[in-house]
This record gives sequence, C-alpha cells and structure tokens, in this order.
Amino acid sequence: MVKVKYDPMLPNSMCYWNVNKLVKSEGGKLLFCWQILQWPGLYVEAHHHAIWQSSQGKLIDITTKDPSDHRLFSVVILDTSNAIDITWPPNIENRYVKLKECPEVDEYIAANHEQIRHRQRMTETAKRLGCQFDPERGISGKKSSEKALKGEIEEERRLQIRMGDAIKACAAIDRKTV
Repeated sequence: MVKVKYDPMLPNSMCYWNVNKLVKSEGGKLLFCWQILQWPGLYVEAHHHAIWQSSQGKLIDITTKDPSDHRLFSVVILDTSNAIDITWPPNIENRYVKLKECPEVDEYIAANHEQIRHRQRMTETAKRLGCQFDPERGISGKKSSEKALKGEIEEERRLQIRMGDAIKACAAIDRKTV
C-alpha cells in the first residue's frame, strides 16, 4: 500500500480520463491502482482507480473524492496486472473485506456488485448498437439506440435507489455503534 498526495483538480468518478487528460497536457504517466476506502467497523473497500505519476516521479491523486472521504491523502495499491481500455468505462467490480457480519453490509456489497454488472451489460449493449462514448458527454447514439437503452437507463436508476437505501441502512448501523 502506498499513501499518495491528494490534490483534487478534476471531477469525481472520472479518474481514468482525468489522469489521461493531465498526461496529455503535462506529461507523466497514468497508473492504475486500487484505492482503499473504509467504513470503520463495517467494511474495507478496494475501488479500481487511476492516479497521476508526474514527470518527477511524484504520485498524485488528482480526482475529487467522494464527499464522505475526508482524508487529505489517498491510500492505494498499484496495479500493473493488466492494461485497461479506457475508451469506454471499464466498470470494474469493487472488492470488499467485511468488518461486521450483518445483512445491511451484505446488501450494500450485493447492490454494488449488481450495479457494476448492470453497467457492464449496458456498456456492451451501447457498443453493439454503435453508440459512442465521450468522457465529457457520456454515451451518445442514434434515436433508435436511445430507445433501445431506455430500459437499461431505468434499471440504472432503480439500482441507484437500491444503493442509496443500502448506504442509509449502513449509516443507521454506524449511528447505533457510536
């Protein structure tokens, strides 16, 4: 594990493209890693991530964090195991270590995995329909593609609600244990 400097320059949830953009303008390298996050007492999460290595060799996390992470640094495990195609969202499943055995944590993890698998299927459907992906604008295509993806988009909304409910349930446990 490596503790890296956190210098939020670019938007949340766009780490691969944020770093790629900075590499093109400033040089350096894009490094894939697993960002380590923790909900104390509930779980540890490894979220696939990208950080910037400056031309001087400094490691910097340039992507704005989730508002719940108040640390002034990021903890990562560098991952050189495989190259990732970032011409489309890679949708890599998070990895978890449960610190508490309870149905709320199980539901959060299950909801997260289902959402990622759904995004993988939705991405493959969009590619098959001839859609394009642009990190600044998202997925775009012909009107017929939009109609074909309508059900997928509705399912994504349902899964976002499920994730929100799972987070609230975990927060309720967290409040009980404080």
